[in-house]
Amino acid sequence: MSFSKNIKYQALRFAHAWPGFSFLFILLLLQTCSSLQKEDSQNTLDPYDIWGTLDQVVGDAPVVALGEPSHFLEGIHEFNKDMFMHLVENKGFRVFCFESFWELEFALKDFMQSDRTELTSLEQFYLNAFSSKQTREFLLAIREYNQQNPEDPVYIIGYQPEQPVSDTKAIFRFFEESSFEMPAEMKSLFDLTPTLKENMENDLDAVIHASAKRREGKPAFTEEEYESVMEASDLFGQFLQENKAAIIQEKGENEYAILQQRAISLNAYGKNWMKELNKAFDPNITPEETRRISQFTYEFGDSLRAEIFETTMNTRLKGKKAMIWMHNWHAAKRAELTGGNPQNGHPPLGTRSFGTQMLESIGDDYVVIGSVVACSDCEYDRSLSIEDRFYQKFDQDTVMIDLKNIPSDMDALRLNEEGSFWVQAGSSNFENVNPPLQFDALLYIAKSELTIGKPK
Repeated sequence: MSFSKNIKYQALRFAHAWPGFSFLFILLLLQTCSSLQKEDSQNTLDPYDIWGTLDQVVGDAPVVALGEPSHFLEGIHEFNKDMFMHLVENKGFRVFCFESFWELEFALKDFMQSDRTELTSLEQFYLNAFSSKQTREFLLAIREYNQQNPEDPVYIIGYQPEQPVSDTKAIFRFFEESSFEMPAEMKSLFDLTPTLKENMENDLDAVIHASAKRREGKPAFTEEEYESVMEASDLFGQFLQENKAAIIQEKGENEYAILQQRAISLNAYGKNWMKELNKAFDPNITPEETRRISQFTYEFGDSLRAEIFETTMNTRLKGKKAMIWMHNWHAAKRAELTGGNPQNGHPPLGTRSFGTQMLESIGDDYVVIGSVVACSDCEYDRSLSIEDRFYQKFDQDTVMIDLKNIPSDMDALRLNEEGSFWVQAGSSNFENVNPPLQFDALLYIAKSELTIGKPK
C-alpha cells in the first residue's frame, strides 16, 4: 500500500471508530492524501484506453478480480469475456473463477469437452447469477481456445462452499473407489442428512427441498439434520487427517486437497445455511438479529471462499494466474469500511470480505477492477452516487481509471471521496465506498439491461 493510501485508510478507520472526533482533522488528512497521491502518479493513462489501463494496473499480479456493482448486468457479462480473453492472450492467465459453487469445476467438464452449444438446466444452476447468453458465449470462446491450445488450456472453477449433495456424493464415491472403508458411525450420520434421507440427486434438489419446506411454514432443516451434517463432516475431516499419508500415497496430493475441501464445504453448509441463514426466515426476527446473521454469514462465507480458492490455486492449479468474477463487495479490499442495509441483503459495516482476506494473504499480488454502471432511469438517492459522477463526465462512453494514477483532469469524479454505487438488481444503494481504498481501477459502463428473464 502506498504511503498516502495507508494514511487515508487509518484516517477512515479512525473516523468510523470515533465519529465524534474532529471532522476538520479527518478532512485535513484526506486532503493531504490527495496531494500525496498526485505526487505518486507517474503513469496516468487515457481512461478511454481500457486495455492499456488494464495492463498497467494488473502488471505481473497473479490474481485479478472483476467486481460488479450488481449481479445480472448484461454490460458486465459482455465485458467479462473481453477482459479475461485479453488477460489470457496478453498476461498468461489460465484460470477463470466464478462467484459460484466450487463444484462448477466438475459440473462443466462435459460441456467444455463436448460439441454442445447449449447448457443444461443443471449447468446453468451451477453458474448461479452468471448464467446468461453472454456467459454461454464466453464458455464457448474458452472451449475454442482450449481446442487450439490443448497443452496449455484454461481452467474454469468456482469457490463457494454451499453444495451439500455434491460433497456427500463425492465422499461416498471416494470410499467406493479406494481401499478405505467408511466407518460405521460416519455412515449412520450421513444416513440422517437431508441428502440421503430425501434421495437428492444434485444440489438443485437441496435448494428445492429447503424452499418447499419454507413455503409450508416449516423450518427448512430439523435440528437432527443439522447435527448429522456437522458431525458427519467433522468425522470425515478427522478421518482425512488420521489417514493423510496413506490417502496421498493411493490418491495423490491433489485428490487429498479436494477431499479436504469436501469436508470443509459440507461443514460450512451446515453452519451457514442450515443454522444461521435458517434463522433469517423467522417472521419475528429483529433488525439486530438480521444484522448479526448478515455479518456472520457474509464474513464466514467469504473466509471459506478464500480458503477454497487458495487451496485450489496452491495445489492442482499451482503456478497459474487466475481471474475471479464477483460482486464489488466480495472483491473489494478493506471491505469492512463499506456496507449497506442488511434489510436489503447487504453486509453491514465492519464485515470482512474475500478481498480483504486476499489482500492480507498475498498483498499487491491481488488486484481488483471494480465497476459502476449508470442507470439514468432508476429512482434512488443519488446524493453520493459514484456512477452519476461518471455519467456526467463520460455520458455513454465506457472508460477505466487507474486509481493509483488518477489523471489530473478527473477532479469532477471526486474519486477520493466516499460515495455509493447502485445495486440495480436489488434496487438499493451500497454505501461508504472509497474507490482508491477498495479497488485498483474502476470501470464505468453507461447503461446495462438485466439478464433476468432472457434466453440463456
